[in-house]
Amino acid sequence: MDEAGLILFKCDSVKQAKRIRDAFDVYFLLAPPKGTAIAARLKGLSATFPQVSQQLILLEAFLRDHANKFDDNVYAYMDHRVVIHHSPAQYVRVLLFA
Repeated sequence: MDEAGLILFKCDSVKQAKRIRDAFDVYFLLAPPKGTAIAARLKGLSATFPQVSQQLILLEAFLRDHANKFDDNVYAYMDHRVVIHHSPAQYVRVLLFA
């Protein structure tokens, strides 16, 4: 399984209370330097396979409707010495859905 497959696996589980680490995993995988390439792969798969598109729709809805929850879950696992100047949910939304 590559990074795109791992993200697809977590698109629905990211919203579950017992799976808060999944938000960090999605954000981390889409971070530089490989994030843009992984996002392009997901977009390509989504255009070809309806199942992939459906999984990404689940992620997009969670990012849109529960951005603060996604952000909090990312921050819970992020090294506190790392400072980011953007919302992780917004970053993922722009990268995958803009």
